[in-house]
Amino acid sequence: MAPFRTWALASFCGLALAGCELTDTSLPAVTAPPKPSVPTVGAPGQSEASKALERYYSSVQANLVSQGLLRTDNGTRDAPFTSDVLARNFERVALFEEYASVGGRLVARQTASRLHRWEKPIRMQLEFGPTVSAAKRSTDRAAVASYAARLSRVSGLPIRQVKSGANFNIFIVNESGRRALGPR
Repeated sequence: MAPFRTWALASFCGLALAGCELTDTSLPAVTAPPKPSVPTVGAPGQSEASKALERYYSSVQANLVSQGLLRTDNGTRDAPFTSDVLARNFERVALFEEYASVGGRLVARQTASRLHRWEKPIRMQLEFGPTVSAAKRSTDRAAVASYAARLSRVSGLPIRQVKSGANFNIFIVNESGRRALGPR
């Protein structure tokens, strides 16, 4: 079942981006903006690698926002997505693999995927790294519970969060925590 969990998590992430389609490829020329200020990041006990990644992504975000290249609104007033575009993008994400194994190497090639379906109730367990604050844990638990309830409603499959005995794990960790999860 572990390969399916990986596929399911990848699909979950892909679905979040399924509606993204660039409709205007003529972006304006961008001049280098002044260096944006990057907030201090890092939780107590967080590794330098995790802090460096947080600083990097905060800087990227601030830079893109300052250039007008990253939306800060919800996009509802001008998002040009039709039901056909969403359906086509969903099919690309859910029904195709991005890579194929060729001679023992992964090659970027869209190929049909074998569709998998959960037949039993999904019991999700959220696991947080030690540097994730209590407030962030609470916010993340609520967001995952809301999404799971919606997904359960539309799929008809029972989906709930559990404290133990999960068949689907979600890890919310920093970079050090992600690296430590490798053996698991």
